[in-house]
Amino acid sequence: MRAECAPPESVEPLTDQHAGNRLPLLYFMHLPKTGGTSLRYLLRHAYGARALFPSAQIHRLVEQPRRELLRYRCFVGHFGRALDSLLPPDHGYAAITILRDPVERSVSQIKYMERLYDTRPQDVAPANQQGILAWRSFVAGAAAPDGRWLDNRQTRWLGVEFDLAPYLGPDAPRRGPAILDDYDACVASADLNATVAAATATLHQCAVVGVTERFAETALLLCEFIGVQPPLIWPNLNRAPERAADARFTHRAAAGYPPRVLEYLESITAADRDLYALANALLDERMAAYRARPRGRVYFLPSLRVHFFTAARAGVDWAGDQVRRILARVGQPRTPGLPSRSHESRET
Repeated sequence: MRAECAPPESVEPLTDQHAGNRLPLLYFMHLPKTGGTSLRYLLRHAYGARALFPSAQIHRLVEQPRRELLRYRCFVGHFGRALDSLLPPDHGYAAITILRDPVERSVSQIKYMERLYDTRPQDVAPANQQGILAWRSFVAGAAAPDGRWLDNRQTRWLGVEFDLAPYLGPDAPRRGPAILDDYDACVASADLNATVAAATATLHQCAVVGVTERFAETALLLCEFIGVQPPLIWPNLNRAPERAADARFTHRAAAGYPPRVLEYLESITAADRDLYALANALLDERMAAYRARPRGRVYFLPSLRVHFFTAARAGVDWAGDQVRRILARVGQPRTPGLPSRSHESRET
């Protein structure tokens, strides 16, 4: 995706009266379960709600005329490379993305799907329900399941093209979440060798390539690229409950899977492993360049908006901690201790 061209002059952008209009056109290719929700939080408050496309779901892209998409300065979503099919060749949106350790991401995806299946089975597609049951049987000792929903998904999301143009208009044969089913089928069936080459090219074209396990560095490069100061405190959004409680938590260790299961996950994410290594190398290279150059211009108002919301969230978290501490001490007997120094001085 290119960043050197502006949208066509015939399309008038949203006129939000803040400095977010001066931030670059941006597309955050959010790969599921890579920790991108916190970056969406940053981008929403930097760009402003009116300049950010309002959904992360791929089928929402075709629910408005193609021309209207260019009114948004920032896209954040699970669109893969499908967004390109709705934009002109000279659209000018710079791309960023984040990759995660492939086995960690896979186990996180599995655990998320299992939680969803156990609590809201009506929200899980029948095919995914079958996949969850087959996975549980595999963990218990059965044969390996069909691994298409886990097979090198990061590589496939970054490398597979998907044309959304046939889904435009009221007469389109497929609408709503059915588009996601078609997209998933296309991603799963694509030739892996060609997909690896395309995904590698996509990473090299991204303005920022991040790594979940190096979130602080990733966020720093993103903030520098769009021209805002990084928040002092990052929220923990959309994290597994265990990860929120313990920063050292890993899904690989906590899942308790037997070695054969972890070996299976390693085998079906080999291409993802190579792409993850490339992402780390690109992050190293760009962090070295970041440290070597002088700091650029920072837009004041988006930074202020980001700092305001992070400070507000931090204040709410602090107040909650204080209330919990007070409640925990209510009813506890006072610990006897020595008299205070001032009391001793009065007695003497």
